[in-house]
Amino acid sequence: MTNEFENGLNEIKTTLIDYHDRQEKKLNQLWAAVGRSGGYTADANGMENDRELRSFLREGVRTKALSSQDESGAYLVSQPVQDQIQQRQVLHGGLRSLSRHTRISTDSLELLIDKKLADAGWVAETGDRPESATPELVRHKITVHELYAKPRISQKLLDDAAIDLEGWLVDKVAQKMTQLENQSFVKGDGVGKPKGFLSYPLVNVGAGTWGSIEAVNTGHNGSITDIDALYTVLEAMKPEFLDGAVWYVARSAVTQIRRLKTRDGMPIWQPSLLLREPDLLLGYPVILSDDMPSAREGEVSTPMVLANFKRGYQIVDRHEMRLLRDPYSAKPFVEFYATKRVGGDVIDFDAFKAIRFSEV
Repeated sequence: MTNEFENGLNEIKTTLIDYHDRQEKKLNQLWAAVGRSGGYTADANGMENDRELRSFLREGVRTKALSSQDESGAYLVSQPVQDQIQQRQVLHGGLRSLSRHTRISTDSLELLIDKKLADAGWVAETGDRPESATPELVRHKITVHELYAKPRISQKLLDDAAIDLEGWLVDKVAQKMTQLENQSFVKGDGVGKPKGFLSYPLVNVGAGTWGSIEAVNTGHNGSITDIDALYTVLEAMKPEFLDGAVWYVARSAVTQIRRLKTRDGMPIWQPSLLLREPDLLLGYPVILSDDMPSAREGEVSTPMVLANFKRGYQIVDRHEMRLLRDPYSAKPFVEFYATKRVGGDVIDFDAFKAIRFSEV
C-alpha cells in the first residue's frame, strides 16, 4: 500500500513538473517574440522592464479586477431595497364616515323628501276655516356613477419584486378612488360623478330655499379676522341639526382660525387631549380636509362649513371596489381592472351652513 501511494505521488509530481516546463517554454517563446517586435532586452538597463513584463505575462495586472468598491464595479452590485414603500398620504376628511350611506342593488336610489311642514293656525269657534298649505313631498333620485382604474405591471416584475407589488398597486388604486369620490362629495357637479354640497348656490342667511345653502361672509377676501361669522353660523343652524354637527375645514384656513379669540382674550380653538379625537371649535369637532377650497389672501373662497352630514348628505353604494386581474390581454403585462359604483347628493339643505371668506 505504501509503495502504491508513493508511486502515485511521484506520478503527480512528474505531471506538474512537465506542465511547468511546457508553460515556461511557451513563456520564453512569447518573450522572445515580444523582444523582437518591441526591442526589449535582458541587459542590465532593461532588467526592471524585463521583470515587470514577465510578471504581467505570468499573472496579469491584478489591480484591474472589478470591485464593488470602485466606480464601475459598484454599478453591478444590487443595493438593498426596503421591503415596503413609503407612501404619500393625502388628507381626505372622511366624508363617508360622517354621512349616511345606503347599499343598493340597482343603478339609483329614489327618496321622498319633505320640503316643508304643513300649515296650521288658530281659529275662533265660529270663524272661517280657509284651506291651509299642504306639506310638499319631492321625489329625489340619486344615481350611482362608475369609477375605474386600469394599471398594468409586467409579469416578470411581479415575479421578481422583493415586495408585494400586486397588493401595493391595489391599495394605491383604492386610495385614489377614495380621494376622487371624496372630492366629488364636496364639489362634484353631478355629471358622471356624485353631486357635492358646495356645487349648490350659496345665499345669505335667511334667504335660503330648497336647492341652496346659506352662507355667512367674513368681511375679508381670503381671510377671517374675528369670531362674529362663527357665532352667526351657529345661530343660523337649527337646533335639531346641531347635535351631530361638525366643522369641515380646509387645512389652509386652520392657522387663521387658531388665532381667533374672544373679546376677553380666550382662544376659541380647543385642542384635543385624547389621541385620535378631533379638536373642538366653539364646542363642535373640527374635521380637516384637503378637498375643501383653499383659503388664499385676497381670493374669495368657502373653506369651511358647519354641517350635520348624517342628516344632510346621502351616499349610495352599488358595490365596493371590484378587481379583475387579467394576465392575457396585454402580454407580457398583467392588467388590473378596478371598478366602483357610487353616488351622492344633498338631501337636506338646512343641515349645512357655510362660511365664505369674502367681503360681500
